[in-house]
Parts: sequence; structure tokens; C-alpha cells
Amino acid sequence: MKNQEFTNNNQHYRQLEENMQKEFHQLLCENQPLFKVALTDDLWLHYLESLELSSRQQYNCSCCKAFIRKYGDLVILTEDGQIKSALWHPETVPDYFKAAVTQLKKVVEASSIKTVFYSDQRQLGTPFSGERSHLSLMLPKHYVSKSALKTANQLMAEKKAEFQLFEATLHMYSRDSVSIMKTLIDSGALYRSERFIGMISWFDEAQQVILKEKDALVRERLMWRYIAKAKTGYCHLKNSMIGTLLDDYQEGINTDELIRRYNDKMDPSQYMRAQSAPTEGALIEAEKLVEKLGIIDALDRRFARLDEIPEFIWRSPEKKVEKQKMGLFSGIIPKIPKVKIIDWPITTMTWKKFSETLLPQVNKIEARVDDTNRLMSLVTENIPDSKSIFQWDNPFSWYYHGGVDGEIKRRVQEAGGRYEENDIRCSLIWENRTDLDLHCLTPAGKHIFYNRKRETNGWLDVDMNVRGETMYPVENIR
Repeated sequence: MKNQEFTNNNQHYRQLEENMQKEFHQLLCENQPLFKVALTDDLWLHYLESLELSSRQQYNCSCCKAFIRKYGDLVILTEDGQIKSALWHPETVPDYFKAAVTQLKKVVEASSIKTVFYSDQRQLGTPFSGERSHLSLMLPKHYVSKSALKTANQLMAEKKAEFQLFEATLHMYSRDSVSIMKTLIDSGALYRSERFIGMISWFDEAQQVILKEKDALVRERLMWRYIAKAKTGYCHLKNSMIGTLLDDYQEGINTDELIRRYNDKMDPSQYMRAQSAPTEGALIEAEKLVEKLGIIDALDRRFARLDEIPEFIWRSPEKKVEKQKMGLFSGIIPKIPKVKIIDWPITTMTWKKFSETLLPQVNKIEARVDDTNRLMSLVTENIPDSKSIFQWDNPFSWYYHGGVDGEIKRRVQEAGGRYEENDIRCSLIWENRTDLDLHCLTPAGKHIFYNRKRETNGWLDVDMNVRGETMYPVENIR
């Protein structure tokens, strides 16, 4: 009879495992963040004491005990700030375990959030030990921490610290201040403000949702929900350029001065650049960091070669060097006839005519560059197949100096063109009174240029130097 009872209970136990895993994965299919709660009681004792006295010893397992104590407190948060246990669902478990699972669910859902959950491995718990199976779960791949610098425990501790900072920041800035600064950032009046649109929009929404909630417990849970979904750095808004902007606004600084102070701080020669030489210790730590990230090879960069660029309008022809037979008098320099210089008249030539009539015959092109600060360089990996350090799928990148992107934005906007909020924008600047023209061939085969400024969704909205009117021209197609 005892063997039969053990077999039946063991069957119930397998059903408990299967149902727990099924419910858990259904929750995670919704891409819900996981959280840990702050428990004051031992979950394992609640579990064990809710089982029948006669069979407690059978389930007093060290593997299951470790699992329940470490992962039994996992929960999700609903959009309205309600806690739901991620593991314990009494409505789907065998009758034998209903009392125990109901108690676990009750204790977990009555607790407050402790932190966002992170894991260094997919397997939670020990699935098998000897001939017995145990409570365990397999996380989907995208739930496993990808950080090469911090452990899961360090990330969870970091989120706890971010909660304190985020809570203080929520109450530091008024709703009017945040709303007005969001409008200013969206307007594009600030230099490179597009990089902060996501942060200010996230904070603006979080304030609206969280601060209107009257229940303090629900408000706290909503804060955790926003923290879990925040991109890196969003919770540190107070210490960012957005925080500086909000501080200045709340001090009563007028808009013109506000923009000037912001742009000064965002000056490419100053922003995010060290103002003093690093210490020896900092250099050693930086070496360790890039080694840990596995990007040492990727940081070895070189100039890209012409043969690596897939398409050219024109390239210089390859010269075939032929060995010439030297004559008896080849070392004697002959008399060079004088060349008559013809004063050719200046004529206007379109790019179409230039590319079709001259380029095919050209062996060499030289260009005079008045301002070398406007030059950009295309660089790529020096060691093939290095670990990617970019958000795109190829190893090419570029670098420049002199704030050329800020200059483009200034010229486009002063000329009445649209710099931001375009699917694609192409801008051309140069430094003299020459009349250069910007052309675009659309995917539909339409040609946008000075004589046909609008085609389908494209528009040449700035066209300059038709009469050589400025030394600082720009053209803009969007």
C-alpha cells in the first residue's frame, strides 16, 4: 500500500512540475519582465507545512528546497500594477498540491517588489538528481543576461539602486516642466536633441501614469514596471543633459539662454570628452574592460580600401606598367616645345554632361579642399571577423571632427529646410560660392533635382548658390 501511495504521489508531483512549467512559459510568451519580491517568511516551510503530514518527508528534497527558496518568489506585474506569481497557479495543479501552491501564491502576491530578476543561465534549478526529478524551469534565451561586465546579482543590485534614483527624480520635476521640455526637444531647436527624445518621452509617460495613481503600493509597482522596461541610462535622467535642461528651466532661465547653455554643453569639442589625462589606474581598468568584452580585435581599425567599396560613380583607371626597351640616346633630354595657353571661356556644365562626356576620359581627379575639418574618413576592421561593436551588420564606420553634423543642421534649419523627422535625408554643404547641385534617384526611378524639386514623397527643400549668394551654402533633399 505504501509503494502504491508513493507511486500515485510521484505521478502527482510530475504533473505539478509540468503544469508549473507550462504556465510559466505562457506568461513569458507575452515578453513580461520578471521580478523578485521581498519575502519575510521561508517559502519552503510554507510549502512543506501545507502538505499532508504523512508524506512530508517524501518531498523534503534539498534540490526542490533550493529551487523554491531561490526562484519561488518570481512574479510579473500587470499594466495596472497588480502582482501575479509566475510559478504558483493552484487552479491547474493536482489536488494533492493545491493547498501548498495556494499558500505559496498567497505569500508571494502579498509581498512588495524587491528588484528586477536577472539570470546568468537558462536552467533554473536541478531537473534531475539520481533517479528523481525536481522542480526546475528553463528560461527562454532572451531572458538570460547578456552582460559581459556584470553578474546577474550585480544587475539586480543595480536595479534596486535605480529605483531609489528614479523615485526621487519623478517628484523632482513638475509635470509642466517635463511636458514643455519634451516639446522643446521634439522641436529640434537643440543640437543633437534626437538622441534624448526616447529618454524624455519615456519619463514623460512614466510621470503621467505613476503620479496619477492614488494607492502608494500600486504606484511603487508601476515604478518597477517602468524601470524593468527602461533602456540603459533612462533611470539616470537626473544626471543626464535632460536633467541639466530641466534644472535650468525650473530655475527660470529664459528659452534663448536655455538653448545656448545646452548647446555649449553639447559642443562636440566638449561633450563626453575627457578634460584631463586619465590616470594610470584608469588605463589599466580600461584594458581589462575591453578584454572582458572581447572587443580588442574590433578596436583595431584601419582606413577602408577603394576595392572594399561596392559601387562607384567614377574610379581612376588601372595603369598598366609596361617595361620599355631603352634606346641608345634615351638618357638625353629633348627640347620641349612651348605650349600655347588658350584663354578658354567659362561655361556652365551640368553634372549629367560632366559625368557622361568628361568622366569616361579622365585619368585623374584632384580636388581643392578649403576646410579640411569637413573631411570624413571611412574606416573598417583591421582583423577580419572581429566581434561587432556596432548596431549595424557590417564593420564599416566613419569618423570626423569639427562638428560638421551640427553645422549641417544649422544651415538646413536657417534656410527653412527640414533636418529631422524624415525617413531619409541627404544634405550637402560646401564652403564657397560655386553652384553645386544635389540629385536623388528614388527607388521608383524618379529624379529629384533643382529642375524637379518634388517627386512622390521626396522634396529638394533647400537649393542654394544659383547666383553664388553665399560662402556657406547647403542643399537638402528629404
